[in-house]
Amino acid sequence: MGNRTIDNVVLQLYPPEQWTKTGRASLEEGAHTIKHAMTAGYEVRLMASSPVSKHPSWTTDHPDPAPIRDALGIRYYMLAEYEVRVLIRATEQCKCGTYLWFVKS
Repeated sequence: MGNRTIDNVVLQLYPPEQWTKTGRASLEEGAHTIKHAMTAGYEVRLMASSPVSKHPSWTTDHPDPAPIRDALGIRYYMLAEYEVRVLIRATEQCKCGTYLWFVKS
């Protein structure tokens, strides 16, 4: 990402405890990767179909609980940089997967 060759990517983030079990990435690295994508010009969208989007730790902390619907009917929440930590915390608390859609803006 960031080299203008990929316009759309959907990633599934497993619950944070799975990240450390695999040894591939830590919680901090996951947050850093999301922020790096934002800096590289990607909009980061939380798919409304993600289990975490219905968990109270997300709906309580998220300032606008209504998802956006695009022209194809795909529902998502646009993430601001400050919401990355909220998302990580919500994923950790619900112990569920999270689907993120990175879109080159």
